[in-house]
Amino acid sequence: MSPVSPPGPEPHAAPADRVARDTYRYLRVAPLVVALFLGASVTLQRSVAGGCSLGSISAYYFTPVHSVFVASLCVIGVCLIANQGNSAFEDVVLNFSGFLAFLVAMVPMVGADLAPCAGSLVQYDTAAAIANNVKAVLIAALVAEIVRWVVIGRGRNAAYRHPVVVGIAVVGYAIVARIVWQFFADEVWFVKNAHNWAAVTMFVGIILVILTNAIGAYLSRERGWAAGYITTAVLMAVLLVWAIIATAQSENADRVFWIEVVLIASFGLFWGLQTTELWNFSDRSEKTEVRGEKTGTPVPDKGVLNEISGV
Repeated sequence: MSPVSPPGPEPHAAPADRVARDTYRYLRVAPLVVALFLGASVTLQRSVAGGCSLGSISAYYFTPVHSVFVASLCVIGVCLIANQGNSAFEDVVLNFSGFLAFLVAMVPMVGADLAPCAGSLVQYDTAAAIANNVKAVLIAALVAEIVRWVVIGRGRNAAYRHPVVVGIAVVGYAIVARIVWQFFADEVWFVKNAHNWAAVTMFVGIILVILTNAIGAYLSRERGWAAGYITTAVLMAVLLVWAIIATAQSENADRVFWIEVVLIASFGLFWGLQTTELWNFSDRSEKTEVRGEKTGTPVPDKGVLNEISGV
C-alpha cells in the first residue's frame, strides 16, 4: 500500500470469470517459473565434474543447457507478447521485446571462450540452424502480425494511434527491419551481431516498460510501488551499460555472466512486483478506478504520461 493511501485493505476489482482470471494469473507467473527453469539448468551445468563455468549465460547455447536455453527464451517471448500490458505503449514495447527474445534464442553468441566446458560441449551446425530457425521465426512473426492487424486491430482504441505510441512502434519496426535486412544481405554481420542487438534492445524495451509502470504508480499515488519500479529500472539500466562495456573488454568477460544473472533477476523482480500489484486487476487503469470508487481518491487527469502508463 502506498504511504499516502488511506488506511484499509487493498481494493479488489469486481469478481471476474474464474477461468479468465486463473488463465491471466498463470500467464503472469509463467515467466518467473521459466527463469527458474533456466537458472537451474545453468547451475547444474556449472557444477558438473571438472566445472563448466562460461563468461555468459548465452554461451551455454553450446552445452547441454541448449534445449532449456532456447525453450526458456521462446516461452518468455510468448508471455511478453501475450500479456496485454497496462497501456498501448506498454503493449507495443512488450510485443517487440517478445519478438526479440526469439532472435536471442535462435542466434547464438559468437566469440565466447568455451574452453572451460571443452568436455561438455554439444556440437551443432549453427549456420544451418540459424538459416532454418530465423526464417521460421520471421514467417511465424509475419503471419502473427497480419492476424493482429486484420483481426485484433479492428477493435483497437484511439490509444494505439497516440503519437507517442506510433513513434515507439516506428522505432521498433526500424530496429527489426535492420536486423532482418542484415539476415538476408550480410550473413557474416548477422551471425556476429544479431544476438547482441536483439538482447540489448530487448532489455531496453523491458526497462521502458518498467519506467512506464513507475510513472503509472506515481500518478496513481502508489508511491511505494513507484519506488520499487524505478529502483529496478535504474538497476537494469546500469547493469546493461556495464555488460556492454565488459563484453567489449576481453579481460572483463567473466563479469558478463554475473551481470546477466542480475539483469534476469531484476526482470524477475519487476515481473513479480507487477504481478503482485495487479493480482486482482486486469490492468492499472482498472485498479485506479476501483480504488477511486472505494476510497474517493481522484483519478488523475488524462495526459501524455497517463496515456503511456495506462492510468
